[in-house]
Amino acid sequence: MPGRRPLAILFLAVALAGCVTTASPAQPAPTRSPVTPHARRVGRSSPSPASPDITLAFAGDVNFASRTARLLRHPASAFGPVSAVLGSADFTAVNLETAVTSRGTPQPKQFHFRTTGKAFRAIRAAGIDLVTMANNHVLDYGQAGLKDTLKAAKAARFPYVGIGPNARAAWAPYLTTIKGTSIAIIGVSQVAELASSWAATPGRPGEANSIDTRRTLAAVRAAKKRADVVIVFMHWGTEGPMTLS
Repeated sequence: MPGRRPLAILFLAVALAGCVTTASPAQPAPTRSPVTPHARRVGRSSPSPASPDITLAFAGDVNFASRTARLLRHPASAFGPVSAVLGSADFTAVNLETAVTSRGTPQPKQFHFRTTGKAFRAIRAAGIDLVTMANNHVLDYGQAGLKDTLKAAKAARFPYVGIGPNARAAWAPYLTTIKGTSIAIIGVSQVAELASSWAATPGRPGEANSIDTRRTLAAVRAAKKRADVVIVFMHWGTEGPMTLS
């Protein structure tokens, strides 16, 4: 792997509001797609001969529903002190676990999250570079909600992975180069609930979901041909309580 540099990956247990649905058991990882416009961006760090290390930060479930909705009254400070941590990495990504819409029909599930376009302002202000939206809440309000979410992300000019107007876009990698190292990030959900109707297909908007193992693995293989480092940002696991002190 030419031009490799050490990567320091920081996983943050930051959750403005946690996911509240039990995920299915672990499954294989990612599928492939060519790069779409939302998947291109250059990392904010410039080469630094004195510091060749690269720090990547990944944080978990973020939404602005229920008790956290009030944080969007002041988007610039919505993340509070944790912004200093998020912004200190060379590259930071979080799981934005919500629909961005005021329309749509609640899907047949227990919990539903939605917010406004101010969420992208808050995320940008916190020093976050990318969101994955492949999760079990992005289609909480169906296809109408997803359409609005895609429109809101485009209007905000904010990079995202894991959803799209078709499977090719949903599984497309985000590509960036940081300090001379090319990195590809793919967003995939592993939550089985409603996955068969939420997963994107060639003719249906939706999310990248590992229920389509063939496409997920193909995405990883294709990304590996284009980047020194491939990261699969997967939403998965078993729900459990978390206490924030």
